Amino acid sequence: MAFEFAEVTSDGDFSELIPLLWRAYSTEPRVTPLPLTFPADDDGAAAREKQVAQCQAAMMHMHRSDPTSHWLKVTNVATGKIIAGCRWHIHEENPYSNAPDKPFCIPFWPEGDRKKYAEKIVGAIVQPRKTRYQKPHLSLQVIFTDPDYRNLGAGRMMMEWGTKKADEMGLESFVEASHLGSLLNQKFGFITVTKELVDTHVPDASDEWKDMETRFPPPPVYCMWRPVGGQYEENMSLPW
Repeated sequence: MAFEFAEVTSDGDFSELIPLLWRAYSTEPRVTPLPLTFPADDDGAAAREKQVAQCQAAMMHMHRSDPTSHWLKVTNVATGKIIAGCRWHIHEENPYSNAPDKPFCIPFWPEGDRKKYAEKIVGAIVQPRKTRYQKPHLSLQVIFTDPDYRNLGAGRMMMEWGTKKADEMGLESFVEASHLGSLLNQKFGFITVTKELVDTHVPDASDEWKDMETRFPPPPVYCMWRPVGGQYEENMSLPW
């Protein structure tokens, strides 16, 4: 089976990439930060379509407005179908030097404990970047493969693009990964600096909070670092 790897240059690709992202992240093991960022009104098909459309618009806007963003795609040559995608960021300077000091907010939730829960889980992943990733670096923020095409080499192609760029530029790299993702990342020189799990216990939790804990249990997050050149040695200082 032949695959073609290329950078995304057309907005039209997002109409294929983002639905695939949702399909991949909804297949076990689920990646819960995505539905926590783009909530659904219910579990119906119409609500899912709204989620995907909202996500697609946001992803396209972020990509267009951020010159550090690089979306990549893997296509099945025989069918022309996109079967995997990722988003690397290349930061040649500190991207957080002018970041506002304000609480993390997800605008798509109505006010209430569901919103607070979602912001607690996703914010625990996003907020530490401001202090951890202050030097020039590459970061991998999205990566996914069609469940029907896993373990066929698409992940390797996407990882090789970013790690090769990092080596050419003499930069370190970072990623927050699931357990499954961490196994792939290790093959490309990443090491786990911390494994983090959000404590969602609150006293006198509301029914909304308890429902969110049941539907979206916090996933363990593997916060990973790849030193320059991808060769970690025991005497190296960890980035945090």
